[in-house]
Amino acid sequence: MSHKRSREESPDGTIGRKKTKLNNITRLVLDLHDTDDGSAQMTLHLLETSAMMDGSKPKVSKVFKPKMRTPIGDVMEHVVTKVESLHLTKSRSSAGIEVTYTEVPKLPEYVATHGLTRQAWEKLEASRKRVPRFLFRCFGRYSGGDTKLNTTSGIIPRGFLNGSKPTNMYMIKDLKRMIIDHLSFSTTETQFSSWAATTHYAEAHASDATYIAIIDRTLLAPHVKIYHFPELREAGLCDGPDGKPAIVGCNGEYLAYGPIEGSAFHCVSNDYDKFARLYEPLLHVHPTSIVYRARRIAEIFRLGNDDRPDIVIALTVLFSCSHFRNFTMERAKILDKNLFVAVVSLIRSELRRLKLPPAGSNDLTPINPEMYIGPDIYAMHLEQTVVLWKCIEERLRLGDI
Repeated sequence: MSHKRSREESPDGTIGRKKTKLNNITRLVLDLHDTDDGSAQMTLHLLETSAMMDGSKPKVSKVFKPKMRTPIGDVMEHVVTKVESLHLTKSRSSAGIEVTYTEVPKLPEYVATHGLTRQAWEKLEASRKRVPRFLFRCFGRYSGGDTKLNTTSGIIPRGFLNGSKPTNMYMIKDLKRMIIDHLSFSTTETQFSSWAATTHYAEAHASDATYIAIIDRTLLAPHVKIYHFPELREAGLCDGPDGKPAIVGCNGEYLAYGPIEGSAFHCVSNDYDKFARLYEPLLHVHPTSIVYRARRIAEIFRLGNDDRPDIVIALTVLFSCSHFRNFTMERAKILDKNLFVAVVSLIRSELRRLKLPPAGSNDLTPINPEMYIGPDIYAMHLEQTVVLWKCIEERLRLGDI
């Protein structure tokens, strides 16, 4: 004989009553009816709790009564497949199974037009958290064929020279074609500019490297969004008509949407001899000499009105690890203790002035520890950069520097 397992109620008769206002939060409550054969019949109630709960019973906006006789273990799978566009969590108690979810906004039409699924779109947007905080670009006066594109005060992609206002890249009519043309060096009204995680990669992929520009992501205008090429490719935004990627390589390239100007941007003249020495073999070079040179170059990139220590710290660490380009990945994953001591010694005053965000925060530290480490000759350089920075950050949080 079956018996009913009722919904868990609070003393005043409300179901999951909240004292605070919740935005777009709804609860699904399942009534399960056990049967003698171990299966269950289910009634699913969708209870809206998005308004202020004042003691009144939540409004039932929808009621699902699926006719089911299925093992209890399969009930949740049924819910997930029947209720779309929901983020679901579940809990089990003696009163039954309660499902809580947050409604997911409808996929914007301007995203769907490019053939992106919700999963691909969300993954691509989430990947922006792995973009390094500081990125580099090399250019000359006539780079791109127009002196207005690249200047010492900012970068304006050709697609914005006509005065168009930036929105977001998904509003581009033929986004795939634009990305492919941009990466193919085709003459196009591109709305992107290319950037790299290291000066060496930026220089190696520039036809003219008279200047080296740097951007700080924490100071970018809201419209500027930066995407890593491999993530764009994985999302299918580099696919040709045959459905296969039309562009290969470019693993170290980042595409920035929109004009970049203001305090986030700075550029310096490229002293080839000075920067080239950063990539000399590490043999017979004392770590202190390496770090001293790295710090001097890091200071060149600092804006005169920027008294934060972040850029000097980040670039000293980055440039100090440049020599690891000549090592193996296995070697680069191991902290060079002598290098660590030299870096801390020469930028100790900056490290003590640094304001680290709380542990677990999404705010960026000078080096993004989650940044992409690519399968190319620059991977060892970036790998040791992350290893070194993680050790420095740990010591900073312990108050040991």
